[in-house]
Amino acid sequence: MGCLKSVENVKYVLDQGIVHLVSLSPEKQPPFEHFPNYFRWTPIDVLEFEPPTLEQMITFIKICEESRKLKEAIGVHCRMGRGRSGVMAACYLVRFKGMHPDKAIMRIRLMTKGAIETYFQERAVWEYWDHLKRTRSPSPDVETLIANMEVRPYQSVLHKYYPELAPNQFIKEPEKYLFGSKAQPFEY
Repeated sequence: MGCLKSVENVKYVLDQGIVHLVSLSPEKQPPFEHFPNYFRWTPIDVLEFEPPTLEQMITFIKICEESRKLKEAIGVHCRMGRGRSGVMAACYLVRFKGMHPDKAIMRIRLMTKGAIETYFQERAVWEYWDHLKRTRSPSPDVETLIANMEVRPYQSVLHKYYPELAPNQFIKEPEKYLFGSKAQPFEY
C-alpha cells in the first residue's frame, strides 16, 4: 500500500483489521501521532526505487511469521505502494504460498499497476527465493500440501477423456481428439 497520508487513511487501515504496519519509506511516514496505541510499527528503511537487501527481506518475513502466529493482519507500505512494497508482497507469496518468483511478481503486478518497478527489484524476489532454497525446508503449509497430495503420473485433459492413452504418450494433432476424429498417439 502507499503511504497513509491522512488520519482517514489510518482509520481505514485500522478498520481492515491491520494492527502491525511495516514502513519501508524513510522519506514518508504515516501520521502515527494520532494513533499512538493502535499500531505496532516497524520501520525497514529502503531507498526509493531500490530493492530491499536480503537481510531486510528476511526481517520482513520474520515479522510476517510472528504476525501469522498471533493471527494478526499486517500491512506494508512505501511512498506509492508499488516498488518496495511490491517486492515485499512478492516475497510473502514466495514464502507462505510457495509461489515461484515469476508467478509471485505477476500476481502482484496484476493486483497493483506498475508494481515492482525496476529490474533490480525483480531480482530481489529471485534472490529471496534462492535464499529459501539454500537455507530451509519448505514452509509448514507446503509440507502439509505435499503430505496430503495424491501421487500419480501427469495426465492432460485429453487423458481424462481418452484413458487408453498412456500418461507418458504425446498426441500428434490434439485438436483432432478434441473435435471428433482420434489422432494416433506416439512416444518420443
